[in-house]
Amino acid sequence: MKSSNIKKTIEEKGIALEETIKQLEKEEKRMIFFKSQKKIEELENKITAINEEISGLNEAYNNQLESEKKAAAARKELASKAIKHAPKVAIGCAVACVAYCGGLFFKPLDYHGEQTTFRAMIGSFENITVNADNYTPDTYEQYMNNLQDAEAKKNDIFMSDEEKLAYLDSVSNAYKSLEPIPDKTALSAALNKAEKYDTSAYTPASVKDFKSVIKQVKSTYDDVNATKKEVTAAEKSIDDSYQKLTLKADKSVLVGLYDKYRIYELDEYTPASAESFKKEVKNAEKLITDDDASQSKVDLQVKAMESIETHLVLKADKTSLQSLIDECSQLNGDNYKSGYDELVSEVDSVKSILSNENASQEDVDSAVTRLQTAEDNLVEYTTYVYRVNMHASMESNNHVGNDWSYDRYCNGAYTHDGFEITGNPGSVISVGMQITENDSWPEQGYGSTTIALEDGYESSFNVTVVENRGRYYGNAATFTVNVSVTFLRRE
Repeated sequence: MKSSNIKKTIEEKGIALEETIKQLEKEEKRMIFFKSQKKIEELENKITAINEEISGLNEAYNNQLESEKKAAAARKELASKAIKHAPKVAIGCAVACVAYCGGLFFKPLDYHGEQTTFRAMIGSFENITVNADNYTPDTYEQYMNNLQDAEAKKNDIFMSDEEKLAYLDSVSNAYKSLEPIPDKTALSAALNKAEKYDTSAYTPASVKDFKSVIKQVKSTYDDVNATKKEVTAAEKSIDDSYQKLTLKADKSVLVGLYDKYRIYELDEYTPASAESFKKEVKNAEKLITDDDASQSKVDLQVKAMESIETHLVLKADKTSLQSLIDECSQLNGDNYKSGYDELVSEVDSVKSILSNENASQEDVDSAVTRLQTAEDNLVEYTTYVYRVNMHASMESNNHVGNDWSYDRYCNGAYTHDGFEITGNPGSVISVGMQITENDSWPEQGYGSTTIALEDGYESSFNVTVVENRGRYYGNAATFTVNVSVTFLRRE
């Protein structure tokens, strides 16, 4: 349906809608119970239906209008092709075509008239002389194929405008795409020069790339469909390929350094530094055997080889460290007020240096210094306190007496039983006891001995008391004095 017919239908539906709305308003004013209510519902449903119809018709109208605009534009473009694509068509024919197509806007197609115009445009291309010798085979063949396809449709009166435009565009585009055969004289000369070029002084990899370019260029030269742009690019690629050839490196210095260091004795150096040394020698060997090695890489390796000895680290002398560790390990922690735990921790720490084959002399000397400092910081106990007990037991008594007094002495000074004394372990002191008879004429006896200040030490000595007057003159009482030493504390 034409857009004008759709528009007319929409106007008719609008009139019906206005009349229905008036009826609804009238029924609402004179609403009589259920009867009028039912009538109102019927009218409301009718209004809804009419609105939906109008909405659908509006959409159809817009779509049809757009389609007619496109058809008119296609006819206009078809007319313009008559002048644009047909340079040898008579001017009068072209003007007639424009006038004809211009009168078709928003009108039914006149297929016979349209076909005459299409034939005229195709004929304009048929009148153009295209020499196959002047163009690349592919583009010439494409043009001729497209032209033949269009010629086969010259008498098809049922083709749409879009189809006519498509055939016309295919011929026009193929005509524009005709590629003139380029001049390959310069390319041929460049190719001959490259093929004869002496590449013996260059690395195999760069020579391989160079020959690959030559192969690609030769393919372009042999390609009958190669364009001028491709031929020009091929000429440039040959020129560029010369710049990418890499001269073989001068390895004489590197070879000399390699020969010197590949037999170097490494037993006196740390394993890590020796391994690094071997790695550099191996890198040099790889470059020497690499035909594609660049001069810059060779020069860098020469620089590395020239300083290779400076990175070797002599194995450390660990004699003093081992001796100091042994000395500190034999110390008794009970003899020190402070510093012993720190010393033990330092010993454990420096043992890792002792077992590290890659430790430098500097590492070892530092470990010795730390351990010696820890030993020097030990604080010994200076005072040891002991208790000394002396107990006398009577062995015999020949009427000397029955009541006795016991006086104790240490290093000649009076003291008491269970006295405390300070001294270094193992030091010697003198102890003694005087035993006195308690009567009118007291008699006395004294005995002494030396003892060592050691925990658990025991000793004994004898004391004899002799009667010097009376009827028991000359009689004696004998005693054994037992001495024991007990360690109490350190201070």
